[in-house]
Amino acid sequence: MTSIRTRTTHPTNPPTVSADRAAGVLLGLASGDALGAGYEFGSPLPNDAPVGMIGGGAFGWAPGEWTDDTAMAMPIARAAARGADLRDEAVLDEIVVAWIEWSRTAADVGTQTRQVLAEAARNGGTAAAARLASRTLHERTGRSAYSVPRPGDSPMIFQTRAAK
Repeated sequence: MTSIRTRTTHPTNPPTVSADRAAGVLLGLASGDALGAGYEFGSPLPNDAPVGMIGGGAFGWAPGEWTDDTAMAMPIARAAARGADLRDEAVLDEIVVAWIEWSRTAADVGTQTRQVLAEAARNGGTAAAARLASRTLHERTGRSAYSVPRPGDSPMIFQTRAAK
């Protein structure tokens, strides 16, 4: 296993992380997302309430089924797993295309994210089109699309390339 360097002196030289740790991030993301899916958009639970992988919720999730959070992380993970540079515009275009395809049939896509991806699709389906649609939405409404998965997703995945 490759060790982690805790300091980075240059942004093109990120700390290295072993592939098993990156897999752990994805597993934690997916399992935590699935655990919370049945409770999403519900009232807060009392501190002593038991929590389980129950499914259900606003979208009728199956027990263990993840939500849009994990679904949007998967194209990023697939690109990173094949060694793609997540800073490459062509790779970002592939990710946006995957998000657009996913959003057409997904049960749970946030309102702003759906708007951004639909606008991006109408304008070529590229990462640049998605960034422009997101910026336009924000300027028009003051709201932002959740168009980039949680911060733990891509940095950890990106760092695995250095560990290989």
